[in-house]
Amino acid sequence: MAFILTLAMIAIIYFGIKKYKKNRKSGSLSDVINTNYSDFDKNEYNLGGETTNNDEQPYINYYKKLNPYEAGIFDNLNAKKFKDSKAVNYIFYNNFPEKVTISQIENLVNKLVKVYGKDSNKKGLFTPEDIDDINSDYWNGRKWDSTPKNPAVWFGSEENGYSMTIWTT
Repeated sequence: MAFILTLAMIAIIYFGIKKYKKNRKSGSLSDVINTNYSDFDKNEYNLGGETTNNDEQPYINYYKKLNPYEAGIFDNLNAKKFKDSKAVNYIFYNNFPEKVTISQIENLVNKLVKVYGKDSNKKGLFTPEDIDDINSDYWNGRKWDSTPKNPAVWFGSEENGYSMTIWTT
């Protein structure tokens, strides 16, 4: 009887570790994108003007063209630097969605999932359902809420193309 219990405990531990390793997140966002999002330098951007968000928080818009494209997808970057705060929202976007391939989108989604795990809606790796959504002209993408390890990220489709937002605090 003790032998059977020992085998059962070993199996539980083994499969528990295997499951943990399978779902474990690895790396960081800086392994996925080249843009330095952790140290904002306004001298790398063009000034776009000052405005406020829906919560009446003032911020300054900065922007720049990206060459090479970020993740092979995004050709522009808008950085919103909040006044009296270290917070910066980085919004990557693409004005030419017809030049973006499903393979590029799949690659970015899968890299983000490797870092963050399943998103806030429990969606993981890129699937055929994602392809169907993209082909129907609206793709919800993925959204990860902020974690201690990484800033929050959203990647999906917009009216005029693809967008990825990184919120830092």
